[in-house]
Amino acid sequence: MNDRVRMEVRLISVFFIFLSVIGIVRTGFIAPDFNTFIVSIFCFSLFTLLLEYVNKPRISLQEPETFLQAIKKKKGEIKSGGWEYYGMKITPETEIAQYHLTISVIFQSIKIASRFYIIGSENTRLVNGMYSFATLLLGWWGIPWGPIYTIQALGSNLRGGNRIKVATLLEHSSNV
Repeated sequence: MNDRVRMEVRLISVFFIFLSVIGIVRTGFIAPDFNTFIVSIFCFSLFTLLLEYVNKPRISLQEPETFLQAIKKKKGEIKSGGWEYYGMKITPETEIAQYHLTISVIFQSIKIASRFYIIGSENTRLVNGMYSFATLLLGWWGIPWGPIYTIQALGSNLRGGNRIKVATLLEHSSNV
């Protein structure tokens, strides 16, 4: 995720946290409504987690470009039996996946690709579910691209994300 996208996600998260706090105060104290109060607390929690995720320092596995560069540099090690990367063994048969998130507000829609997740070494079902759920909640609200990006992201995520074997990446990198 580049700095521009990270800043947009921060701004959108802060905006929705602010709206959630207003909803909590309104439905909890001014005009009590239990169901709306619970939804406001849920939204507050979701956007706080999103803001925390965006601000969290990451190891290089988090950035797709850095991971791909590392794969290219360690091509020999990977082909000759495997390479240890942050406690995970990378071989030519290792499958990685990338998931998508769409966030929209009125006329602004952004698509965010996740870092690469190593299938079998990380809890990819949980990550896939989180990206899909957040897209369902946040993706539709932009005109005209919100619904289009949302359907694209959900379609990709429901198929298991963009999956590729490391051998394919290595093949592709040698042709470039």
